[in-house]
Amino acid sequence: MPDDTHSLEILKEITRIATSTPDLENILGKIIAVIKDKMRIDACGIYLIDDADGRLHLKASSGLPLEKLSNISLEMGKGVTGWVAMNKATLALTEALHDPRFVYFPEIGEEKYQSMISSPILADNRSIGVINVQTLDQRTFTETEVSLLETIANQLSGCILNAIHYTNMQMHLK
Repeated sequence: MPDDTHSLEILKEITRIATSTPDLENILGKIIAVIKDKMRIDACGIYLIDDADGRLHLKASSGLPLEKLSNISLEMGKGVTGWVAMNKATLALTEALHDPRFVYFPEIGEEKYQSMISSPILADNRSIGVINVQTLDQRTFTETEVSLLETIANQLSGCILNAIHYTNMQMHLK
């Protein structure tokens, strides 16, 4: 569990990654690696809302089977992830599988994860995605861990918007 000094080190590393490239896929992958390693998390996933269908699509993850990820999506309000996006509120669940909002995807084996934090990624008070972290062992997350993930989600918001802007500019220039 990170303390305040450790949290600051994590945030410095996240900020360095976030400003290193406009390549969103690269940024998301590196940020997930830092979160897993430094927060001692077993799985991490980032869902982004697709404006075309209004659904949350799993865009990056670690700790889940990669070949199964491309089809994972949720409606706003559905599951813990959809609830967090719709309500713009973080949830920290010690017994995630027992929460009535939990939606199980058998193809990615989520039943092995006991606890999770799910935090919205907000831009101008609008949900643009959700970041989830999960642990194999049951864990009661500290206020510091919840706050850290919320801060990372805020940093991700800027990265996502910058990457979208960069991509749109590149397409316009072509």
